[in-house]
Amino acid sequence: MNKLNLRINQNGFTLIEMIVVITLTAILVSAGSMIFGNIMSNYVNSQRINNLSIEAEQSIILFSKELRAAQKITSGTNAAITFVNSSGTSVSYDLSGTNFRRNLKTVNNLLSSMTIQYFDTNLAQLSMPLITDNVRLVTISLSFNQNINNMNLIQTTYLMNR
Repeated sequence: MNKLNLRINQNGFTLIEMIVVITLTAILVSAGSMIFGNIMSNYVNSQRINNLSIEAEQSIILFSKELRAAQKITSGTNAAITFVNSSGTSVSYDLSGTNFRRNLKTVNNLLSSMTIQYFDTNLAQLSMPLITDNVRLVTISLSFNQNINNMNLIQTTYLMNR
């Protein structure tokens, strides 16, 4: 009887209870780490998209701002444009590989394609070879690519000094 009382009054965990607790803990930790990993992956991806967006917008705003105040377009193709800016300096923009360049200096190295279209005062698209005196409006389409993130921007610029 003394042995029976000792068994009933013993407090503690059995081996099976310990294994169940360890298994449940492992499952919860595994699920938690997967959720945390997905959250971090989404955060990193959103940061990449945000950075790509900022760089793309800065590039196209710089181009548009300078072109808007251009005194004269000296040459233009579907992939490059050269003009005289408001201070009388010749400025050229082009695409070399993935580099969007201003006067041969890289502005952005994430560009995958660039298309420039030219329009006259009647908003009719001008064909190549370009007669630069007829240009009144310029549309530039830029496609940026970083890893799996793509962004397309289109900017139409009305030339003020025309």
